[in-house]
Amino acid sequence: LKVVLYYYRASRTFEQNDITITTLVACHRFKVCSGLAIVCPISATVHVKPSATHALLDAFHDLCVSSPSMSTYVDIYLAFTPSIEYFAECRVSLSRTESAMMLDVDFAICTNF
Repeated sequence: LKVVLYYYRASRTFEQNDITITTLVACHRFKVCSGLAIVCPISATVHVKPSATHALLDAFHDLCVSSPSMSTYVDIYLAFTPSIEYFAECRVSLSRTESAMMLDVDFAICTNF
């Protein structure tokens, strides 16, 4: 498995009693992830397909630098090999708070935090 840990690391220091949202983000769901970033710390894994690496990373970089909440609240890991179980374990084990909640970003729009 090829994984880049902390491709982006949140600039904020979090309280240990905060709850980190852990999620897997597809390239077409970046904006949903940025919407979550105003709520709490996020530990997100982005699956990167080798054929789209440069375009995806450029788009993601643009989002991270244009969204203060992304750079403040979101830790990003890049995964170049698909393995849902491994992604989940990475996000939870690398969470910078004591508690973590796994959330599919597609359900975030219908969740009242």
